[in-house]
Amino acid sequence: MTTVAQVFGYRNPRLSEPHPSIAFQCGVGIELEVEGTTDIDADMWVCTEDGSLRDGCELVCARPYNGEELLRAINNLSEAVQDSGAEGTWRCSTHVHMDMRDADSNILKKVILGWTFYEKMMFKCSGYHRYRSNFCPAFAVVQAQVMNASSAFNRDGEDFFRTLVNSWDKYTSLNLLPLSQFGSVEFRISEPKWKKSQLLNLVNRFLVLKKLAVEYADLDNEAYVEKLNELRFAPMIQHLPLDYTPRDSDLTEGYRLARDILFCREQSVTLVGRVRVQQTGPDGEVLINLRDMNDFYGFLGYVRGNANSVYEEIMTYYTPQIESTRIATVREIRHMFALMRESGSSDDNVTGYIPDHLEMQLERLL
Repeated sequence: MTTVAQVFGYRNPRLSEPHPSIAFQCGVGIELEVEGTTDIDADMWVCTEDGSLRDGCELVCARPYNGEELLRAINNLSEAVQDSGAEGTWRCSTHVHMDMRDADSNILKKVILGWTFYEKMMFKCSGYHRYRSNFCPAFAVVQAQVMNASSAFNRDGEDFFRTLVNSWDKYTSLNLLPLSQFGSVEFRISEPKWKKSQLLNLVNRFLVLKKLAVEYADLDNEAYVEKLNELRFAPMIQHLPLDYTPRDSDLTEGYRLARDILFCREQSVTLVGRVRVQQTGPDGEVLINLRDMNDFYGFLGYVRGNANSVYEEIMTYYTPQIESTRIATVREIRHMFALMRESGSSDDNVTGYIPDHLEMQLERLL
């Protein structure tokens, strides 16, 4: 059994006492970005500058934590950020590293398949507006990553690990490049989360992926995907946020993609190119006719009538060209959504339902 640690020259992980609140005994590293302050003092964490933020900082675990230590680190972070008055804006995020140093290629393959199966659900629990983000797009959006995984699945042991690292792109929902840098995989999808229950559930959802991979390690990969389809939400249910409603459709696409990884491997399917059918501008940005988003103007009228200050801010971004053509770039549209979400309006429709609903309409057009 060749492990990640053996291939990339790492020591085996050190485990502390387990805790029942932690889904699986495995090292975890967390990176949290916040704005509104440049210095937060939290025990077990290191505060660093981040040039991508405005008056912000990044808090990083001093080292990987697991079990009781991980729970204590999350408690310390939650209290320190809450006391600091920091904000989590649309520029901020939470990245979670999961230790894979003790994993062989069989376990890592099952973690990848598990991630693929549950990916859409994970996004909906952590920030669905990031599904097509340039910094963490889903596998369903970046089909090339599905093909990269599929190609690597033809290999085992060291060859498998190195093939993944050599072909992977950092800016996807599941980043595998840290396998060679830290012995971990990185989940990049989440909004900034520091409240204890939210962050704990986020981490536990990722840990369940490794727990399932270890528990069903004896199954071949095709049988494992079928097992996930049989279990569906059951392994995750206690770690899901209360405002998430499990829908079978959230797993359907992941099931197909997981099978695609295995099918393409078996059939030696090769990705030869991508066809863009959308209208694009001179700089290559995808253009959207706002009339094709059925509820855009109706919802904009609602915002005008119920949160006029938010409407006025949106209008500063609604350029004369957009006004005349009713055409905007995806980036411009998503900026309007971000203005609603980050407005601080007391109307939940403005900060939640409307941008989320319009995001789904935008996604269908893409």
